Order: sequence, then C-alpha cells, then structure tokens
Amino acid sequence: MPFFLFDSAAYVTGIGERIIPIPIPPEIRESCFLVISPPIDISTSWAYRKWDKTSETTRPHSLTNNLFDINKPFRFWANDFESVVFREHPTVRTLKSWVMKGGARACVLSGSGSSLVALYSGQIPGEVLEELKGRGIAFFINTGV
Repeated sequence: MPFFLFDSAAYVTGIGERIIPIPIPPEIRESCFLVISPPIDISTSWAYRKWDKTSETTRPHSLTNNLFDINKPFRFWANDFESVVFREHPTVRTLKSWVMKGGARACVLSGSGSSLVALYSGQIPGEVLEELKGRGIAFFINTGV
C-alpha cells in the first residue's frame, strides 16, 4: 500500500503503519516488475500468528545506503514472512528459486504471501512467462515505476 501513497519505494515496519519513503533511482524505475500470484491462500492472521511465535530472535532489517544500487546484489529485498511462509508452503519457496534462476535480479514475498514480486533489469524472458501460463499461475507485469 505505501507504494500508492508515495512516488517511491518504502521501508515499512510495525504492522505497516510506520512508512519511510526511499527514493528510487532511474535504473530501477526503468526495470520490469513481475508479480506472481500462485493459487495458494495464505491468511494474514495465520502468518502473523506464526511470525509472533518465531519473532523473538529476529530483528528488523535496518536502513542502509544504496538500497537500490543496480550494480550490487539486492540484499535489502527481504520479507521476514518468508521464513514462516516457505516452511509451511515450500511451493512458494520453489517458485522464488525458479524465478531467480530464470533471470530475475531479485524476488521477494509480497506482504504475508503468497504473491511474489520479481525485478528484471530488462524484459522478462518469454520462457518465464510461458512457464507461468503453462502452470496456471496468474501474473502481472509492471514496467517503469
């Protein structure tokens, strides 16, 4: 949701109420984003309950410089719900790995799941889109943010 409020990316903490806008450099704005929505229902309340049981030892990611440096790995692209969701739904983890092997620069779980957001520097490879279609997995493409 913060992406609709600001003309930038955002660092979001808490239960989504703390939003810090992060400027997006031109090379990211020119990238392609692929939103993949596998047919797996994940309840947000379930994800938070599971997360609450494991979160005592986990610290939130801190803001660092060069979050979107296109020449560096996208190590900041993270979602702490992945540890919970991937454990219970390994198909989503497998889908993320497959997308990364298919040329995505980064891929992350969106919200509490099950959708994934993948970043491509150029066009999304046709074979990736054809495979998703063949598997009956819904997807959406956004070019230029």
